[in-house]
Amino acid sequence: KQWVFLSFVALPTIFLIPGNAQNGDFTVVVLPDTQYYSESYPAILNSQMQWIVNNAAGLNVQLVLGLGDIVNNGGSSTEWATADVAYKKLDAAHIRYFAPLGNHDYDANNPAKRTAATVNFNHYFGPSRYQNTSYWSTPYWQGSYPSGSNENFYGLVTINGQQFLILALEFYPRDASLSWAGQLIQNNPGAE
Repeated sequence: KQWVFLSFVALPTIFLIPGNAQNGDFTVVVLPDTQYYSESYPAILNSQMQWIVNNAAGLNVQLVLGLGDIVNNGGSSTEWATADVAYKKLDAAHIRYFAPLGNHDYDANNPAKRTAATVNFNHYFGPSRYQNTSYWSTPYWQGSYPSGSNENFYGLVTINGQQFLILALEFYPRDASLSWAGQLIQNNPGAE
C-alpha cells in the first residue's frame, strides 16, 4: 500500500461543481477552517452545511472532512454553540463527518496544555457526538486517544464496498498520538 499524507494550511475556499454522481462516483466535502464563520458569520456556516445536506443525494456525498479550527476562540461557548447547530444539520441528515481539533479549538487557544485545554471541544465534538444512536444506528466513529477525548480519533467508513480508515489527529500530534495512529494503520490492513 502507498500512503499519502497531506497537510493543509488555511485554504480559504473549496469549490465544488454541482453535478450528478454516476457509476459509483462519490463526493468527499472538505471544510477548511470554519473558525471565522463560527465567530462572526454563523449564517454562512449554516448555509454551507445546508448546501451539503441539499446536495448530498445528487453528488453522492459520502463524507465531510473538517480540517480543524472549527471555532476561532476555543474558550467561546457562543462560537461552539454556533458550530454545534451547524454540524447538527449533518447529523440530522445522517451525513458522516470528521471534525478534528485545530489550534484555535483549544480552550484559550493554548495547544500546549493538550487534554486539559480541550474541555469545550470535547463537550461539543467529543466521542459522545459520534456515538449518538439517534443519528448513527451503525456508528462509523471507532475510538479515540486519549480515552474519553477526541483530540485524536478514528473511524471506518465503507464506500462502494471499500473500507476507509479515517484518522483525525490533534494539532502537532505528540509522539504517543503518532504511535497510536501507527498501530491503528497496522490493525486495519484491509482499509484504504
